Amino acid sequence: VEEVQPARGVVAHRIGIPRARVIGGVLRVARVLQRQQAQPDAEHIARGLYGMMIVDPPGGRSEAREVALLLSGFSNEEIGRNGVVAWNGVAGFYHDHPIKVNRDEPVRAYIVNMLEYESLASFHLHARTFDVFPAGMGEEPAFSDDTIALAQGQRAMVEFTLPNYGRYMFHPHQHWLADRGAMGWFAAI
Repeated sequence: VEEVQPARGVVAHRIGIPRARVIGGVLRVARVLQRQQAQPDAEHIARGLYGMMIVDPPGGRSEAREVALLLSGFSNEEIGRNGVVAWNGVAGFYHDHPIKVNRDEPVRAYIVNMLEYESLASFHLHARTFDVFPAGMGEEPAFSDDTIALAQGQRAMVEFTLPNYGRYMFHPHQHWLADRGAMGWFAAI
């Protein structure tokens, strides 16, 4: 599993995607939301006390370029709303540094919405549809689309390929979230 790109040279931000082994075929989820429980709930979520752990099903999944995308927001004025919104903790990072994938290579994106102060967020990919596995579960996709809506703490796994060289934009369809830092690109090379 490849790591996400470091955030503007900050080595501490370079994270991998944790994996867990399934023993005896009991655990059948692909992704588990992890967060520290503390009061008040909104405060610890808004300060980034959470993460993502991926649990493969028995037998694993097919080969793909895997990407973790955790949507979060930060109140920069202590006003109870997201003044900055980010994928993987750094606003605008994937806008300035696209996620590079090989053309026609299968891509598997694990997406988690951890935005506090927003009841709903979405993930939209331009010019492509993707297969959706709600909560990362199941061996077959539940449906295909180019946009999915995610409530707070909700997760999905999406799979797609990019058939042409170039950039493919991704962002929440709520413009105020994209404008505050949650717009990014996949670059098919």
